[in-house]
Amino acid sequence: MKGQWYPGHMARTKRVVKDLLKHVDVVIEVIDARVPASSRNPDVDALVGEKHRIIAMNKSDLAAVAETARWSAFFVRQGHQVAVLAATEGQGVRALTAAVEASARPRAGGRPRRAMLMGIPNVGKSSLINRLAKRAKTRTGALPGVTRGPQWVRVGSAFELLDLPGTLPPRLGDQEVVFRLAVTGALEAGAFDEVQAAMGLLEYLKTVGPGVIEGRYGVVPGSAEAVLEGIAVARGLLRAGGLPDLSRGAQVLLSEFRTGRLGRFTLDPVPPT
Repeated sequence: MKGQWYPGHMARTKRVVKDLLKHVDVVIEVIDARVPASSRNPDVDALVGEKHRIIAMNKSDLAAVAETARWSAFFVRQGHQVAVLAATEGQGVRALTAAVEASARPRAGGRPRRAMLMGIPNVGKSSLINRLAKRAKTRTGALPGVTRGPQWVRVGSAFELLDLPGTLPPRLGDQEVVFRLAVTGALEAGAFDEVQAAMGLLEYLKTVGPGVIEGRYGVVPGSAEAVLEGIAVARGLLRAGGLPDLSRGAQVLLSEFRTGRLGRFTLDPVPPT
C-alpha cells in the first residue's frame, strides 16, 4: 500500500503553527485511541517544544479498553498529561476541560486561557470542539480534511480554542502505518487501494478477532480474497454477470470496522516498557 500526500493546506498549517504557539497556553494533541502511535504526527514534538501538552485519546469507545489503559499509562510515563475521550458520546470532555483549566493561569485582565488543538485528519477534532462549545461551531464529517483553516472557538468562560486543519507527516513510508491509517479512516479513499486495505484487515482480524467475520457476515474462513468475495455476495454487492464486487465489499467492511460494528480493536501495540 502507498499512502498519497494531502493537499497544500496541511503544509501551510505547519508553517504557521510556530507563529500561533506564542498565542496559546497549552496544546491539546488529539489522537485516535485505536492507533495511538500511528495517529500521532512525528513533527508535533519539534513544533510544540516545551509548551504544555495534553494528549487526548479520542474514539476510545471504538478501541480495546485494556489497550487504551495501557497506552494511557505509557504516555503518562513519558511525562504527558492524558485525557481519554469519546467525543461523539461526550465521554471525558468535562475532564479535558478541567485539565486545560488546571494547566495554565488565566491571562491578564481576566481573559480566558487559550489552547491549540492539533491532530491528524479524522481523529474527531471537530466533534470534540462541538462538545466543548456545547453547540455546532465547526463542520464535522466522516471524511478527513473537513477543517480547512485555523479558527478560534470560545469554550464557555473557561478558555478559547484554536482549531487547526489536520496535519500529517510529509512522507508515509511505513507500510504498517499506512495500513492502520487507511483502515481507521485517516486517509482519503482515493489515497490508497481499498481492496488491498480490506484484505489486510481481514488478515488482521483472522488473528486478533477469530470468528468476527463469520459471525457478522456468515462467511467461512479462507483466503482474504475469498472472504471478501463472500462478504460482497452476502450483502448482494454484485457486478454484471453476478460476479462479486470486491470494491464495494471492501467499502462495507472498512465502514463497519471504523464504526465499531465488528468490535473494539486497538491496532498499535504498546511499546515495551
